[in-house]
Amino acid sequence: EIEVKFDSKGKPNAQNKTVTVTANTWPKQTVLRFKTFVTPKAK
Repeated sequence: EIEVKFDSKGKPNAQNKTVTVTANTWPKQTVLRFKTFVTPKAK
């Protein structure tokens, strides 16, 4: 289980984020890519 937090404040619309996981596995590093859409709060 991996917990990732993203502060979307001030970042509306499409977002692309990556998280690199380093472990004692093969391969040593795995990159997780997230494509998200942040809906702005109604004013």
